[in-house]
Amino acid sequence: MAKGTVQLDLERMEPLLINMGMTWTAVAKAAGITPIVFTRAKKGGKVMPQTVKKVADVLGCQALDIAVLPAKS
Repeated sequence: MAKGTVQLDLERMEPLLINMGMTWTAVAKAAGITPIVFTRAKKGGKVMPQTVKKVADVLGCQALDIAVLPAKS
């Protein structure tokens, strides 16, 4: 995976989606995420930090609220 990429925390996103009354697809469209990136994120793949920011903006939260941060070594 590319350096500097992160995963979306799908478990933390779920309640936000419910509260917003949005589907995963609606969030992806509103964030301007391509279907390929959306599918990768849903499967636990890593995405660019700006993608996490776009999704967070749509969900009304901070990027750190929905990102899986890498473990510190």
